[in-house]
Amino acid sequence: MTQQVVVLRVTRHSLTEAQEEALRRAVQQVLGLSDEVSLTVVQHSETVAGGAQVADLIAQHGAQVVEVVLPINILAELLGELKKRGLNNVPVLRAVMDRRVVGGEVVFEFRGYEQIIEISVRTQPLNTVA
Repeated sequence: MTQQVVVLRVTRHSLTEAQEEALRRAVQQVLGLSDEVSLTVVQHSETVAGGAQVADLIAQHGAQVVEVVLPINILAELLGELKKRGLNNVPVLRAVMDRRVVGGEVVFEFRGYEQIIEISVRTQPLNTVA
């Protein structure tokens, strides 16, 4: 039996065929599904204001998985929002890309997906203001 899964993609980048197949396998893995999976992909290409907006989009579309390309501070907000709203069962994925320079041009090559479990950043203030 094929299971239908809604995936929200918050990225300006199009989903390639290779990425779609890898995303299907990643969804199967993070949701613990053994049956065949059919994806309904909802693409959100506009800039988001923060993690709360992404959580709103997840709820609006009934997404069971979210793939994101976001700055680290918004990723941290998103994980906090999902926990606060009781949506921490929605896996957050990101594409892993290799960055290479070929003939003076930057080329990104898709390597796979990873699940974002936790964001932790430690900083130390610097006395740089005169």
